[in-house]
Amino acid sequence: ALSVKTTVSANTTKVGDKITFSAEGAGGKAGYTYKMVVYNKTTKIWGLVQNFSSNNTITWIAGTTGDREFYIDVKDADGNGARSAVMNVTTTK
Repeated sequence: ALSVKTTVSANTTKVGDKITFSAEGAGGKAGYTYKMVVYNKTTKIWGLVQNFSSNNTITWIAGTTGDREFYIDVKDADGNGARSAVMNVTTTK
């Protein structure tokens, strides 16, 4: 079965700081692409950080304070998909 393993460089950050997310697809057919979305729990708005791409290391810069949930979706060469577990990040001033 297709799965994605993720890591995040920090779970708390300050506005203007960079956080790095890494993803690694496993299972399925090699030739993985990765998409990253964010849900801002403070504003209740979803956002796209990166659309499907072979880039599996994604840098995000905190623009505003708040609590966010990040997810990375992986797609294999056959078009099958899987979503990562949630990665929570809190941004302060």
